[in-house]
Parts: sequence; structure tokens; C-alpha cells
Amino acid sequence: MGQTTSTKKDEKALNVPWGPQLPGGSGKRTCLITGGNSGLGFETARSLLVKGYKVIIACRNPDKATEAVAKLRSLASLDDTDESISYEVLDVSSLNSVDKFADKFLSNSNNQCHVLICNAGIMMGAQRQSADGFDLQLATNYLGHVYLIKRMQERLVECAPGRIIHVSSIAARFGHIYWNDINFFGGDKYDSLKMYQQSKLLQVVFSRELAKRLKGTGITSNSLEPGIVKTGLSATITDDPAMRRRLENGISVEEGSKTHVHLASCTDASVVGITGEHWEKCGIISQGFSKLKYILAAHDLRESVGPKLWDFTEKLIEDARKKS
Repeated sequence: MGQTTSTKKDEKALNVPWGPQLPGGSGKRTCLITGGNSGLGFETARSLLVKGYKVIIACRNPDKATEAVAKLRSLASLDDTDESISYEVLDVSSLNSVDKFADKFLSNSNNQCHVLICNAGIMMGAQRQSADGFDLQLATNYLGHVYLIKRMQERLVECAPGRIIHVSSIAARFGHIYWNDINFFGGDKYDSLKMYQQSKLLQVVFSRELAKRLKGTGITSNSLEPGIVKTGLSATITDDPAMRRRLENGISVEEGSKTHVHLASCTDASVVGITGEHWEKCGIISQGFSKLKYILAAHDLRESVGPKLWDFTEKLIEDARKKS
């Protein structure tokens, strides 16, 4: 993926005030949200629309996306001519779909992206393979978003200052990176929870490494935990009734999406220019005593793991693209 070369500095040094409106009356800042047609993504889209941002929801099902856009337009009191909300077709589990989306989006030089929220995800259930031959949880929650960032990175930098937000999970705290069997294809029994934990931990480690490689571009990268949220994810958990009940009794999407919205829209020093951190309840938990929450995953959160994961992930994606 490489590091973007830029003469720009960090978000603070650009001296461009953050907010929904671009300086000089040139329009609104655009937020692209994967999986924005339901759950946390939908509520995040609604909140950002109300705050005055332009929102694009990226979804794999155009019918559901159309329905979501109509509902968001109504909830935000937008008329049919308002272009603040729209959708694009994207199945983030498919590298080919990511390419189709990016080719279309980037072909129009007027298309801007100031905030990329990597929100789409699946949780547990029977083992399934993606179109590229990866475990579907790994492809959806991690690899597809990494490839999306790679394709969108140059446009994000052109539109700087900007922010990349990785929606991880409390499950990351209990995760481990299985370097020798990243897809869990080698074992006799598939452990869907361990795969989910791994995919969410990968997001945290990648976000931190991406932040280092984006230094000097005006783009920040942060990851977050929304908490245990009552969303449609519970319906996919067919192999762990206890876990399914936990989600069904979780907090509301309104509560769970607060950190998404905070990182995307906050205009004060608590967020502006902050990069490479991990967040929960609108606060950083990757520093100080809060960092002790990661004691179970501490080995995989060493600073030396970031570059290794970067190269490892790049090879996975490159090998898959060669086969397509």
C-alpha cells in the first residue's frame, strides 16, 4: 500500500477549521460510511446529516440502500432535491466490488471524501468464504476495508484534512493474530468467536500503523469500540445462543454510535489532530490506565506488530488480486 507523499502537515497544522461546512462556502464535508443502511451505520448517517454533513452510505444491496436513503432523508427533514444523502453499491467483502466502487467514485474528480467510516461488519455464525477465498468475517471486517482505504487514500489526502475511523469491538481485547492460519482453514472445528475477535483486533493494529504512515498528510486514523449494541448482527450468530442474547439485550444504536459521530464531527482539540488512538465512549482508552483493558491482547498490540501486519496484509490482498 505504501505511504502517501505529501507536503501537507497534520490536521492541526493545516489551519482549516473542522465542521460540516467547507471553508469559503465551497460545500459540505462528505462522510462515506460502509454498511450505512442499518444499525450503527444508519444511526451514524442520520446524526451526521442532522449536523449538516453530506453522507454517502455504501451498501451491497441497492434495494435496501434505496430504502435507507429515503428513510434518512425523511428523518433529517431533507427534500427530494437535497443531495446531502446518497448511496453507492459496495460489498466490502469482495475486492472486486471495492475496485468497482472506487473506479466509479474516483472517475469523477468532483467526488470528495473527508471522512471514511469503516463500519460494515459481520459477526460469528457458520464459516463462509468470501469471493476471494478468505474467511468471510476476515474479508468483511478487515481485508475489504484495508483495500478500500488503499484505493481511497489519494482522494482523502487531496481533500485533507480528513479522518479515517475503524469500527472495532470490545472483542478485540480478547483477540489474537493467528499468523500461520489467518483464515482458520486448517483446524477441524471453526471457532467463529475467535475469528471475530481476531478480525476486530486486526482493525485496531492496522489503524495505529496507518496513522504512522499517514503522518504529514492531514489524515488521521483512529479505531473505536461502540460497546455491546443491539443491532441486526445478533441474527447472524447461529452457533452461540449466549452471545446472541447479549447483543439482543445490548445498548441502543443511538448510544453505540456516539463515538462514531464524535470522531467524525468533533471540532475541538480532543479530536482534531489526534491519530493512532483507540476510543470508547468518546474518550481515548489506548493511553494511561485505560490501556490495561488490553492486557489479554497485549502481545499482539506491541508496536513491532504494526509493520509486520501491514506487509502481511498487503501480500494477502496482492495474491488475491493476481488470482482474480
